[in-house]
Amino acid sequence: MSSFRSPVLFLDFDGTLVESQKVIYEAVYHIFDREDIQPPSFEEYYVGLRHPFLDFYRSRGVKAHEDDIGSVFDRFMANHTYDFFSDTLPFLQSTFFRGYTVVVISGNTIETIERVFQKHTVTPYVRKIVGRAYDKETVFRKTMDSLRVSPKQVVAVGDSISDVEGARASGIERAYGILRGPARTSKIQQVMKDSGAHAVIGSLHEVWNYERIPMILS
Repeated sequence: MSSFRSPVLFLDFDGTLVESQKVIYEAVYHIFDREDIQPPSFEEYYVGLRHPFLDFYRSRGVKAHEDDIGSVFDRFMANHTYDFFSDTLPFLQSTFFRGYTVVVISGNTIETIERVFQKHTVTPYVRKIVGRAYDKETVFRKTMDSLRVSPKQVVAVGDSISDVEGARASGIERAYGILRGPARTSKIQQVMKDSGAHAVIGSLHEVWNYERIPMILS
C-alpha cells in the first residue's frame, strides 16, 4: 500500500509547535463573556472541548452561530505572535535526519502556519500542511490515503483530547498527547491517557523515548 519508504509523523500546530494556548483560551473566554455566561476554567475548556466543537458551546448555553464563533478565533489569532517552543526547531530538524515525513495538521489556517514556518525557516522540514482540520479523524484518514500509507506507519502528536481521539479513531495507535504549561495538570493528563494516548509527554523530544528505531514499512 505504501508509496513512502520513510515513517510519517502527523503534528498538530497550536499548543504543540507554537505557544498559543493563552490566546486561544482568551478567545473562548470572550465568546462566553459577551453572552454574559460564566466562562469555563482553562482546565474545563481543555478537557471538555471535543469534536464536534459546537456541542461544547451549546451545552453551556452559548447561542452564537458557528461561523461567528470561528470569526472570534480568527480575530484573536490574527495578531498573535506565534513563538516556537524551545524544542520545536531542534525536534523538526531531528525528524528530518531520522528520515520522517512530517505533515502538520491543524485547525489553524494554512496561510498562518506557512507564515510562521517561513519566519522560523522550517519549511524544508515539513512535507505537507493541512489547515482548518477540525474533524481530525476524517482528516487523518484522508491524509493517509493521499500519502498512501497505513495507520501503522504513522506517529501522531497533538496537545488536545480531540487530537488523540481522532488519531486513535483513524487507526493510528502511536498517538502521543503533549501537554505544556497550564495544560499539564494531573486531571488533563489523566483524561488524555483515558482518551487512548500511547503516552503523555511534556516535550517533543520525549517522542524519541518511544520511537527509537525507525519503523520497517511493508
